[in-house]
Amino acid sequence: MARVLVVDDEASQRSAVARMIERWGFSTDTAADGAEALRKTQESNFDAIVTDLMMSGMDGMELLRRLRDDAPMGPSTIVVTAYGNIDTAITTVHEYGAFWFVEKPIRPRAFRVLLERAIAQRKLLEKSERLERE
Repeated sequence: MARVLVVDDEASQRSAVARMIERWGFSTDTAADGAEALRKTQESNFDAIVTDLMMSGMDGMELLRRLRDDAPMGPSTIVVTAYGNIDTAITTVHEYGAFWFVEKPIRPRAFRVLLERAIAQRKLLEKSERLERE
């Protein structure tokens, strides 16, 4: 079962997204900010991270930067925000390595497809890395 970490400083948003993902058959954990998310990624393996961009404490951009620097082969990350624009989307995907950028409100059907693709990409990268080692 794929594991997804949901990161959002708004408790209601965090729990709503986690419940939606669990209904699709994935295991979830949650974090209230980027710092908590980093701690959880060091303690457990996640296939994907769904993170808000604008958060108090460590925001989504800093989380992406730290994940990229600490573990380049880390979980696929989908950034969700209500304050998006094309420049922010390009930066999060091309410079910080996010899998995708989604604007709120989340459209469940499209979001599910993105999450499934993000997890599939992570699994392919792991398999490729394992085959190269062998």
